[in-house]
Amino acid sequence: MPLCRILDRLVLFVHIPKAGGTSIERFLAASGQIALLHGRKIRGMNMTPQHIHAAIYEKILPEQFYDYSFCVVRNPFDRLASEYIMRDASEHSFDDWVSNIFKEYATDPFIHDNHIRPQSEFLLPSIEVFRFEDGIRNILSRVALHLDLEPPTGDVHQRKSPPTQITASEETLRLIEDFYAVDLKAFGYSRENSVRFGRGPDRKPEDTEVLQPWNRPAKPSNGSGKPLSIAIFVPWITKGRGGTESVGAMVANGMAERGHAVNIHTFDDGHGEPTWPLRPEISVSWHPETDSEASDSQLLMELALQAPDVIVGLHMNRACFRYVYCSYKLNCPVLLSEHTDPNFADETGVLLNAERERIFAGADRIHLLTDDFRDELPPHLRLRATVIPNTVTPARRQADPVGEEGQIKTILCVARLVPRKNVGTLVAAFARVAAADPDWQLRIVGYGAQLDPLRAQADMLGVGSRVIFEGRKENAYPFYETAQLVVLPSYAEGLPLAPLEAMAHGLPSIGFSDCSGIPILIDNGVTGLHVAREDQVESLAEGIGRLMQDPALRSSMGIAAKARYDTMFAPNLVLDRWESLIQQTAAARPQSFSIKAISGAIESRVAIQSALEVGPTRYFAGMSPAAEN
Repeated sequence: MPLCRILDRLVLFVHIPKAGGTSIERFLAASGQIALLHGRKIRGMNMTPQHIHAAIYEKILPEQFYDYSFCVVRNPFDRLASEYIMRDASEHSFDDWVSNIFKEYATDPFIHDNHIRPQSEFLLPSIEVFRFEDGIRNILSRVALHLDLEPPTGDVHQRKSPPTQITASEETLRLIEDFYAVDLKAFGYSRENSVRFGRGPDRKPEDTEVLQPWNRPAKPSNGSGKPLSIAIFVPWITKGRGGTESVGAMVANGMAERGHAVNIHTFDDGHGEPTWPLRPEISVSWHPETDSEASDSQLLMELALQAPDVIVGLHMNRACFRYVYCSYKLNCPVLLSEHTDPNFADETGVLLNAERERIFAGADRIHLLTDDFRDELPPHLRLRATVIPNTVTPARRQADPVGEEGQIKTILCVARLVPRKNVGTLVAAFARVAAADPDWQLRIVGYGAQLDPLRAQADMLGVGSRVIFEGRKENAYPFYETAQLVVLPSYAEGLPLAPLEAMAHGLPSIGFSDCSGIPILIDNGVTGLHVAREDQVESLAEGIGRLMQDPALRSSMGIAAKARYDTMFAPNLVLDRWESLIQQTAAARPQSFSIKAISGAIESRVAIQSALEVGPTRYFAGMSPAAEN
């Protein structure tokens, strides 16, 4: 396990035996000082320091001692065959040797200088894992790129094993599969892609482009026709059914339907099931809820195994720096998607505007919900931002905004019962107009801490029997189907889903004109009404009363709302734009290159964040997406 000092960094190469390690050690030794590399065995152990595995390493070096670590893994079948050729090929059959060596390993796991030990036992937190099958030269070029070194030239791999023919019985092959089961699963190997006992890897090392610092291969683009591997972070998809979770599920399903490989990442210690339906081919990865160095290491390991072409991070708060951090560590482009009003987040302290800009500085592309949100960004970030509205699932059945004569008619509000949604103002406004028309009721679908106070408010205002609290519902669409009018009284939103769902069902909506998203979704006087915030209870009551008393206006607004949904917000239109943006992001030169330049190539999370805090405005001001590609 050589420890090298290259320039100002400590680099730890985890030397997994029989995976090209000697060639890599020669390259590192030529690039800087090297330690923990000699032929004397450690006292009490049958191995040399260069082959230390993770459990021992963690006892002899302090945590975060090194700046960067990497290793090379190899198909376990080929790795064991190489060991056999080196040790004993002329004296015993491969079948006998495997049987004996596994028995010896049971009593001495350090046998043959730790050469038999499963590769997964060498892995350390935050380690970068390369595959032997991609070619040693290509691997060293990637390492050189990371360390700002000149890439190697010529043939750099020491080949010691002669071209020996090996035969193995089915029993022996199954024995190897069982012994190295963890390795096979962790690194994506199998008997079938073994060189010795299968068809070999899907691609040859010489087919793999050698990376240079100035030549990072572009990811598949829309023109290539190749599917992408997409990692989508939806933070609470197992815990809530809010707008971010809904959009995250729709984007994931839409990309999977278009042939892309999608993995949803979420933070849930309980490993709950997603609250929104996902296509069966979409996988879900659960990560620790605690935001720490240890949880970041686990997150990075799982992302590295997925090897995404692009990371998509939904929502926008301080946790979004984790997505930038993962992008930096994995050298993978990242798209940050904001799903809230940034001004409200700034006012409440959830995410200050200065913090928002620093996080966005590490994004390759930025997705925003409105033009106003984009216009508030500084010019160098505005160039990376794309505005795409939200979308919702089409209605199964259209509503009747007129309703039947003499039957109860419904004002619907679908919202979480929290202060920002301002549902108390709606209850008060309904109480002012309820007496004028006893055929109307207010139905509230949602849950939250304000449920009991809102019930008490309705009772106090004398409308307790006409305000129906449905609580939390997995599917609100049946309530839209029987409603005549939708009201969203929120103080602040990103681009709210309730008016979109109303439009999909052919219903008019009412909202406050100063609430972000409402002027975009509701065409005032055409598909619904904007009401003024000043004297909000009275103005909302006037708007509600106007539509309660005018069924013809509700009907015409409902027709216009459905047409607006079909032409501007239908899923196929919105998801096509999402796919294009994701493909553009995947093809971009990652901002991690730029972050690396301003952070002095220091790998720690604190250093990267510090670099973003002190340098992005000056550094990124002259950059644009066109210049980056």
